[in-house]
Amino acid sequence: MAASFGVGADDLLTRADVIDPRTGRSLNIAHGLDTTITLNDTTMTLGGGSHGLTFVDATADTLPAGVRLTFTYASAALHTKVVRHYACYPGSPTIETWTHVEVADGAPPVSVSGLTGWQLTVPAGTVHWINGLRGDAPDTPSDDAFTLRRKDLGSDEQWHMYALRRSSEQYVPFIMVQGAAETWYGGIQWSGAWEIICRRHGSQIDVAVEFPEITTVVTAETPLEIPHSFFGVAPNGPSEVGHAVRDFIINGVREGRPLTPLVTYNTWYAYGTRIDETTVLNEMNQTAALGVELFVLDAGWYRGAGRDGTFDFETGLGNWHEDSERFPNGLRALADFARDSGMKFGLWIEPARVDLDTVGARGMVEDAWLARRDGRNVSEKTGQICFGTRAGREWVFNQLTRLIDEIRPDYLKWDNNMWINCDRSGHDHGPLDGNLAQVHGLYSILETLRDRYPSLLIENVSDGGSRLDFGWLRYSDAAWISDRTQPSIHVRHNLEGLSSVLPPAYLLSFVVDSDLEPLVGAPDVRAYVRSRMPGVLGFSHRSPGLRPSVGGPFVAAIAVYREIRDILANADAVLLSDQAESVTEIGWDVLEELDSTTGNAVLFAYQQQNGVPRLLIHPRGLRPDADYAVSSIDAGPLDVVRGADLMAQGIEIVQGDSSTAHILILRVQ
Repeated sequence: MAASFGVGADDLLTRADVIDPRTGRSLNIAHGLDTTITLNDTTMTLGGGSHGLTFVDATADTLPAGVRLTFTYASAALHTKVVRHYACYPGSPTIETWTHVEVADGAPPVSVSGLTGWQLTVPAGTVHWINGLRGDAPDTPSDDAFTLRRKDLGSDEQWHMYALRRSSEQYVPFIMVQGAAETWYGGIQWSGAWEIICRRHGSQIDVAVEFPEITTVVTAETPLEIPHSFFGVAPNGPSEVGHAVRDFIINGVREGRPLTPLVTYNTWYAYGTRIDETTVLNEMNQTAALGVELFVLDAGWYRGAGRDGTFDFETGLGNWHEDSERFPNGLRALADFARDSGMKFGLWIEPARVDLDTVGARGMVEDAWLARRDGRNVSEKTGQICFGTRAGREWVFNQLTRLIDEIRPDYLKWDNNMWINCDRSGHDHGPLDGNLAQVHGLYSILETLRDRYPSLLIENVSDGGSRLDFGWLRYSDAAWISDRTQPSIHVRHNLEGLSSVLPPAYLLSFVVDSDLEPLVGAPDVRAYVRSRMPGVLGFSHRSPGLRPSVGGPFVAAIAVYREIRDILANADAVLLSDQAESVTEIGWDVLEELDSTTGNAVLFAYQQQNGVPRLLIHPRGLRPDADYAVSSIDAGPLDVVRGADLMAQGIEIVQGDSSTAHILILRVQ
């Protein structure tokens, strides 16, 4: 994609044209504005005469992994500059855009609202989206979580997606419009509130990204950067959009930092807060022997945790000190033991919440820093630290750095289990921009941590997957997608939905020992493990005393996972079937993960409860002229076949006795 932006009549900034550089063909995007902004209650364009801002200049420069085009406009009356940025990165037909607002020294504050990411008018097509978490949890299941959806809009019909608090509570902040030859897509690099509106008129659809109901104040000391967003176009075809977005994520959002999925063990489902030094050391010994690469000590390591039950992690929150009675040698000793055992060490934290019983104690959070909504705390038992207060942010950052320096974890599981949009007076924000301030404050902490600890890995967790977005992807290396990590078909449903736009190597789920899928006496424990292998493979079980009938398949699956990780780490996902649905279980679900840089692929095929015994799979996106060595993790090497023949003739899977989950590996020779 090649997009041109220019300053036209009356210095109005417009999007001039979008073409396919391979053919020179116009992609039929209507010329026009792609943003407006409201300053002191007056909506303005960038240029455009009496009701617009005045053009100052246009510049081009390079970014660490891309190039940027910048247009600067100004209001002399308000002593305000509005700077519009466009950036693009190698390998992806995606344009990132954002707006920066600043006020001159000594000038009065300026009220800013009407925050817009971008506006496009694209050829009419089918609108595609992904549902968000929708409250899905073990005690409140929602089978609609992370479901792929589509809609053909009627004349003058509107479709509306949104988040009121955290980014993916209701929808993943991403949209596609699939036409006859191309698919337009767009998304938001933001972990808070947002809105995407689509409206059809005739043969076109207007699409807009906005951040509604926000009014903030900009001063010389507090400039505003409106959340980043992006848009692009890709040819219709297997994994084209997923590949375009993944390259944008790696090269643009993450500035070249790769994703490396590690075999992960987490204590939570197995032990809750009932953890101590002896228990953890025993578990480390066992999990290291299985081939686990990352051991995460979840909630419960701090003083006061677990007072009200096995899974009570709220008691003691905000007390960033290890419980010396349960961990007499300290967590640093556990971190060292994990590394000596060949594993990285991870630690759970929830930086934004505190037990209200700790508030006001010496060295702890002060009440003035807590977020309030209509005068109420985030819950009766806990408070949310408002990151829109400098003192609150600094306290959290100081606790984090002390903890990291003392314990030296390799990995932080960064949780967030409750959220309110703060409207409390006396903070460094107003009544209508608490959400904006909270997310900007969070990002500032994460950015500073990244600069200080560049090798530290971070996991993104938020009630499971309430903040799965392209903003958090800049700072995190894995994402816990749902607290409801069983049954296996539900896990696959989530992975198959999310991996259509998010890298599979980012999406973490767990094998657990549960009433729904008990490990002891399991009819197909291999299927349990293989259902998590398309993403980041996680385990949470009690390893001491693990029976060989369970431990053996674990070891074998981990060995296979590490063998195919070179493909999974760089893969785009191609769903070759309908998305798995736990309600029906009448067929097969099949997911292909394709590394387009090498042509190698992995096929994951799962026979559901009432599925037919044979299935013909047609892989997509392979290199047609390449020879592929095809192997099964159960049957071993099968054949060497041309890519074109594999795609045309397919590969037949015949259900045997070993497992209902099948994994085929296709490597270019």
